[in-house]
Amino acid sequence: MGLTARVMRFLIWVVVLLWSFALLRRLFTWMVRGWFGTPPQDSSGDPSDQPQLMHRLVRDPICGLYIPVERAIALRQGEQELHFCSITCRERYQGTRKYAANG
Repeated sequence: MGLTARVMRFLIWVVVLLWSFALLRRLFTWMVRGWFGTPPQDSSGDPSDQPQLMHRLVRDPICGLYIPVERAIALRQGEQELHFCSITCRERYQGTRKYAANG
């Protein structure tokens, strides 16, 4: 094996290692942000442009699970709006209302 082949092999390994370290750094940063819930840094510095971290939570009347309003399944009955975590809980609630009405 000639000198140029060894140099090329060495350069390829250097590129592969640098690329691997860059990917590991991104993965580590992504995992830390997920664990601690820190938003990505914005270079503008304007706090009004930052994404909202707080979500309004609602409670499912059947299973008692708290879920964000954006992900809840809503059911309006007159003036009252109920929120459910799943279609199953909503159907179970509607089923109990039917049995209560038949009394």
